[in-house]
Amino acid sequence: MTDDSPRPETPEHAQAGAVTGDEEEKAGCFPAILAATLIMGMVFCIGCGLSAWVIFGKRTEMAIVTMEKNFVPMVQQSRLESDDKAAVLEQFEDFIRDMKADNVENWQASGVLQRLVNLPVVEWGDLQAVEAYAQTRDPELADEARLQLSRLRRAIELQEAVRIDVTDALKPVMRPSDDPLMVQVLIDPLNDQAVKETVLRAKLLADRAEIPDKPFEDVQIGRIVRRQIEAGMLKGTY
Repeated sequence: MTDDSPRPETPEHAQAGAVTGDEEEKAGCFPAILAATLIMGMVFCIGCGLSAWVIFGKRTEMAIVTMEKNFVPMVQQSRLESDDKAAVLEQFEDFIRDMKADNVENWQASGVLQRLVNLPVVEWGDLQAVEAYAQTRDPELADEARLQLSRLRRAIELQEAVRIDVTDALKPVMRPSDDPLMVQVLIDPLNDQAVKETVLRAKLLADRAEIPDKPFEDVQIGRIVRRQIEAGMLKGTY
C-alpha cells in the first residue's frame, strides 16, 4: 500500500466528525434563539410601556375611584368629631367634583392623592377619642393627654409626623378590624394603661419634631386637608 492510498476512518475520526456536526447545528440555531429572545424582550417592553401609558393617563379616574370608594367611606366611619368630619368631607367632595369636571390634571390628581394617603385623617379621630377618654380619668392623665396629643397634632400640621408615625403612636389602643375598609380600630373599652402608653408615644413624636412643650388649641384637620390639596394642585407630590 502506497502513501497515497486512502486510510480507513478510525472510530476517533468518526466521533470527531459527529461532534463537529452537532456544534455546527447548535451554532446554526443560536442566532434564531437570540433573535426570538430579543423580539420577546421588545414585546415585553412595549407592553409595559403601553400599560404604564394607560395607567398614567388615567390617574385622575383612578383618584376619583379611590376617593369615592375608600377615602370618603373611611372618613364617614371614623371617630372624627362631627365638625371635623364635615369639614374633611367637604374638602374631599370639592376635590372629587373638580376632577370630574376635568379641572384637575393627571399629575395634580396623583399628587393630591399621595399627600392624602400620608395624612392621618382617620387616625386624627382616634386621637380625639383617646383624649376624650383621658378627660374622664384622673386630672394628671387628662392634662398630660391634652398637652401631648395637641403637640402631636401640631407636628402633623407641620408635616413633621405622617400617618405611619401616628399609627405607631396609637398601636397600644388599637386592634385588627373586621371591616375591610379599616385596617385597625380602637379597642373597646379603652383602658388607662393603653392610653398612657399612647400619650407617651405622642410625646416622643412631638419631641422628635421639636414641638414646643405647650398645648395648641387651633389645629384643625379640615384646614390641614385643604392645605395639602392646594399643595398637591400646585406642586404635585412632595
